[in-house]
Amino acid sequence: MKRRLLIRDLIGKYDCGCFVDPLNPEETGKTIQKMLNNPDQTKLQGINGYQAVLKEYNWESEREKLISYYTKTLSLN
Repeated sequence: MKRRLLIRDLIGKYDCGCFVDPLNPEETGKTIQKMLNNPDQTKLQGINGYQAVLKEYNWESEREKLISYYTKTLSLN
């Protein structure tokens, strides 16, 4: 459940896609049709996702978080 919330938050924060219930084929189909009917919006969402990866979700930005986590964890022992 937490993973779904994280993905939903990410999609909302960056407007980089759509969130559908994968077990609901009708909802999935409607969402795909909406994306096909709105190619400019779909393209913009793709660009937004790409920009999110370049700016925030990449090794350079995550490296410091990981190093900080390991430093704190190892300091506790």
